[in-house]
Amino acid sequence: MSFVGGAGDFDAAGRIRNPGDLDKQIKGAMTNVAEALASQSGTLDDVVSLKAHYTSDRDDWEVIAALARFFKMDPMPAISTVPEPLQPFSGQTIQIQAIAAAQLADAF
Repeated sequence: MSFVGGAGDFDAAGRIRNPGDLDKQIKGAMTNVAEALASQSGTLDDVVSLKAHYTSDRDDWEVIAALARFFKMDPMPAISTVPEPLQPFSGQTIQIQAIAAAQLADAF
């Protein structure tokens, strides 16, 4: 099992790359989730649950659809969203938590 918490659209210095831009921040945050999983020998295909805390006037389904595009497997992971009035960093619009489990298909 791998857990990724607090993933956002941060650069190497810890700054938000695309302040206020939800779509670009989703892409950057998911890239950072993928990199965190890779450090544990995992991939996005291992994600079983994803929770996104977002700040936007978008509806939950739009945010879920934007996140779902990063998953190619069927079934995709459970994705839940939580609208938040504030984020920890200025200009931040999304924060992601992921739970991943190593795929067991090759073990059988």
